[in-house]
Amino acid sequence: MPDNVNNPIIGKKSLIRSQIRTLRSSLSPHERSMKSHALCTELSRILGLEKGEREEDETIEARVLADRKAASIPALRKGDIVALYSAFNDEANLDELIDLCFRNEIQVALPCMNPKGSTRPMDMRMVSRSAWHDGSIPFVQNPLKRLAHDDAAVASFPMAAPDALDAIIVPLVAFDEQRRRLGYGGGNYDAYLPLVSETCIVIGVAFAEQRVVRVPAENHDLALPVIVYA
Repeated sequence: MPDNVNNPIIGKKSLIRSQIRTLRSSLSPHERSMKSHALCTELSRILGLEKGEREEDETIEARVLADRKAASIPALRKGDIVALYSAFNDEANLDELIDLCFRNEIQVALPCMNPKGSTRPMDMRMVSRSAWHDGSIPFVQNPLKRLAHDDAAVASFPMAAPDALDAIIVPLVAFDEQRRRLGYGGGNYDAYLPLVSETCIVIGVAFAEQRVVRVPAENHDLALPVIVYA
């Protein structure tokens, strides 16, 4: 991929990342918690998960940017596989949604970084409800650690084939009205998303503070079908 000298777009992306991550980190823990709850509530609605009655104190509502196809998103069913993520630093926290998936008997997969030189930089690995709640998932404890496929630490967490996913929730640093996503710069999801099936539900998630006028785009940067923000 071109470097900053030959491709000024990369420099623009870097600047936006720095600005938005600073802005995101300025949110108070309470603001982050309320917004994360609103996001989980909207995501559960979109995915057709049984959540229960709406809480009276839900003062923040999430908003949705979506293409026309997103209007007919099918509800997830028991046994379906959804790839989520465990919040890192000040990201939107989806723990509530992960718990809801387990309650609805939806299988959960989380990102695990592969060693450098692998076919792709990351894979999604299946996690059990018990492992999630007892905090024994090595790639959640250390999200940036690179683990080989045959590493004993991940023996209990089988890989989910990208084309087996029924839905994937994608973190991002910034987004715009056209649903363009700016990631962290590692290319992890850029490499992974083209591998999912055409029927896989792909949804980006962020705080409203991460919205920008325009995300600088290169040829490989594709708009997400849906972005939910609060």
